[in-house]
Amino acid sequence: MNKGRVIIVGVIAALLIVAFTVLYQVVVQQSPLTVTFLGYTNFVPGRLPFALFAVTNTSTRTVQRWAWEIHLATGRAALAELGAVTLKPGQGEYLELTSVEAWPIWRLAVLSTGTSSKRNWNQLLTSTSYVASNQWDQLQFDRSFSPWVPGPPLVPAPPSAKR
Repeated sequence: MNKGRVIIVGVIAALLIVAFTVLYQVVVQQSPLTVTFLGYTNFVPGRLPFALFAVTNTSTRTVQRWAWEIHLATGRAALAELGAVTLKPGQGEYLELTSVEAWPIWRLAVLSTGTSSKRNWNQLLTSTSYVASNQWDQLQFDRSFSPWVPGPPLVPAPPSAKR
């Protein structure tokens, strides 16, 4: 009799684990965009290079890309407002980040919205004077992260000509 209860409790626990796993995957959706680091470009002596990323809408719905953030291991370091760009399913774009700092390791987060309620709410708030760029955390965005990227190689400045 005791053995039967243990089996029933075990089966119920296994079913609950499966149910919560499925529910978690439904509630916590994957990021709608993939962000791929393509490399550093424009090596000019004495200047930091540009970082080039490919952003692709991998979801089945239209997504609006709004801005990007730079994330370091210690937290967010920079934010740039790009304006809303609509990306249809399968559509992509290139983002070139100029003057990338010499961080040891960093990653790019692209802010987007896919549902019409989020998109309309963000458009309403960002078109007013009530939301400054340092208040974007209060808006509702999906954040799609690139993999961690090593910092740019440093290119020494050319030696100055002596007379």
